[in-house]
Amino acid sequence: MRIPHVLSRIAFERVFTRIDIHLGIIRLRREDALWGDADPDHPDRESVQIEKELAKRTAAVIARILRDPSFARLIETVRISAERRAHTQHMAFRADMLAAALPKLTSLKEVIFTGSNDVWAQLAPVISHTHPKLASLSIEPEHDSEPILPHLTHLTQFKCVRDHSSHELGSFLAQNRATLRKLCLCAYYAAFPAPPAIAFSNLTHLEFVGTIPASPSSSSSSPSSSNPSGSG
Repeated sequence: MRIPHVLSRIAFERVFTRIDIHLGIIRLRREDALWGDADPDHPDRESVQIEKELAKRTAAVIARILRDPSFARLIETVRISAERRAHTQHMAFRADMLAAALPKLTSLKEVIFTGSNDVWAQLAPVISHTHPKLASLSIEPEHDSEPILPHLTHLTQFKCVRDHSSHELGSFLAQNRATLRKLCLCAYYAAFPAPPAIAFSNLTHLEFVGTIPASPSSSSSSPSSSNPSGSG
């Protein structure tokens, strides 16, 4: 990208089709503490240095999106990592800036989010309003919270990782029933969404971890073939 040539322009357009946004403290710092480091917050620790670099890069990317429409148009995929335990003014400020930057991403097709449900609660309404035809969404929020599902109707890919069932999941999937092709649901203590939320004939990929409810016919079958529940 540093070469003053047509290859530099091509590389620039390719590299920034997918960006990573880091909000809050990175997980590596907690790993330092688990290994018995006496002072995981020491400025010379590798994790602290990495965190500073990621924070500067995230701030620079968001600022570039806000001030440069031509750059913002390049971005098609945003992967957001928001630290679950970071509840600071800096965290709130960065989340606000990211929420302000999302409407600028006019070519956005895919959002991948992991981490704080508080941050996701800020971003989900913005995505609903500015990108109702988003093609791909992947969310892995805090395990003790029910994820907020934005109002989207044209998803072709959807992934959701959670610990329990979501009351809104069935209606959310039904809204995207006609377009959904790839579906991944991971929830060990949740049942598979009841029909007709999903059109199985439209799916090309299906991944499910959870409980499969018994069908009415299974209760009337022989004891050797009946199975009240299963997991896949």
